[in-house]
Amino acid sequence: MSIIGKLNIESKTSESLSHFLKDNIDVVYNFVLNKKQSKLALLKDEINEYFLNNFLVIKSLDIRVDENQMFIDLLIDLSERLNLSFYFKRFCRIKVRADLSISKKNEAASLYMNGLRSFQDFENILDSFLIKLQFAFEHEEDNNKRVIALFFNFYANVILDFGKMNMPSLIGFVNEIKHKSKNFPFLTGSISDEIFELEISKDYKLAFNSIHLIIDEYLQREDIVLLFNKATYLIELETEYASRLSDVETDLYDIRNLASSFYSGADSTFYSLGRGVAILTEEQQLYAYLHSYGKMHFAKCNYAFSLLPEDFFLYNIEIIDWGCGQAMASMSYLDFLQKKDINQDIEKINLNEPSEIALKRGALHLTKYDEAINLTTVNKDLDSIKKEDFQDFYPKNVKLHLFSNILDIDSYSTRQLSDLIKSNFIGLNYFVIVSPYITELKTNRINNFISEFENSSEFELLESKNKKKGEWKGNWSLVLRVFKVRILKKY
Repeated sequence: MSIIGKLNIESKTSESLSHFLKDNIDVVYNFVLNKKQSKLALLKDEINEYFLNNFLVIKSLDIRVDENQMFIDLLIDLSERLNLSFYFKRFCRIKVRADLSISKKNEAASLYMNGLRSFQDFENILDSFLIKLQFAFEHEEDNNKRVIALFFNFYANVILDFGKMNMPSLIGFVNEIKHKSKNFPFLTGSISDEIFELEISKDYKLAFNSIHLIIDEYLQREDIVLLFNKATYLIELETEYASRLSDVETDLYDIRNLASSFYSGADSTFYSLGRGVAILTEEQQLYAYLHSYGKMHFAKCNYAFSLLPEDFFLYNIEIIDWGCGQAMASMSYLDFLQKKDINQDIEKINLNEPSEIALKRGALHLTKYDEAINLTTVNKDLDSIKKEDFQDFYPKNVKLHLFSNILDIDSYSTRQLSDLIKSNFIGLNYFVIVSPYITELKTNRINNFISEFENSSEFELLESKNKKKGEWKGNWSLVLRVFKVRILKKY
């Protein structure tokens, strides 16, 4: 049965729907954000009927519950993708009435989903639309690909709505869009070039479908095959960076400054980082990431580690650095211990990361702190990691799970990840989670992950902080969670 079919069954009352969402919000999340447009379009009538029949139940959900708030946010995104403007506006009103903010991305979407009837209407909102999306790109969305996708969803809808009626005017408006887009950095890139080069005058419907195929590939919706290195120990060796690294002090900021010295400063490289969530494939991206985000990562991690209880540092521990990138979280922990003069026994560090080049760099960074450190590396994305990747962990050791700017990313299942952790890491586990504040949807995704452990033995939320820009240091935003749990063996 499809997820829409299940939602229909469970939406008899707000209580039954809320209970269903508590256990299945991750499935809904993946359906809305990762379903290909061509497949989603086939479900448009079914989705529209679900909204029609169940809106009053949806409206009566207690939006103070994280999963319910996530559900409303996802329905806003789903309505935008399918151009269901009536329900887009109604779902946005639910948030407004609950005194919850609407993102700039959704504000932008509301401009073109507000009953525009003519090219003049579209021209009137174009500047504001682009400005809001540029703001979302720079300050709001961790996955800026979704901002770009929203723009081209708008672009595709203009082509579909007006292609049959007035092709000359459509071509003129499209040329105006292309001209104005040059002033907005979020539209500089290969996807913009590819879509803007599509021929629309001969077959506007083909152009519409082609745009969505390009967007699906760009967002890596479904059917993605990633090739990973199966070696259990990957490390960067005999490079110029490795050689220079040996000469700098064992200090986070000296290492970051070294990376900055290699960085070309090219805008195209910075934008290719995708606000820090893209899988890195080139060495210049490694330098750009440390240069651009290093201080922020280090500050957040250092603050989070200071909130761990004093008795934690007496334990023998094993560290799992999830989606580690260049191992900035693990580096921060080793640096924290060094500066606090804490001599803690670290039996093992597991680095897992889909970018092979970043993973090798991360292992190199950790050996800078301790040449004899016991490292294992797993070159996989989070959904591809299996139980056997952690076979040599010991229940007697306390586990420290590090999640630095990873739990709010869209491209994996938090339920699958929590199940993996609960089946592998028997004993006492501590979790340190730091991310930027992006939107409530992103924050609730983190909260949903934590809720998977709340019924486990000795669960304790040690610290929880949400800080928007201007409310924390360095004009950075912060979502921080520190918790502990004892995972019991299942017989």
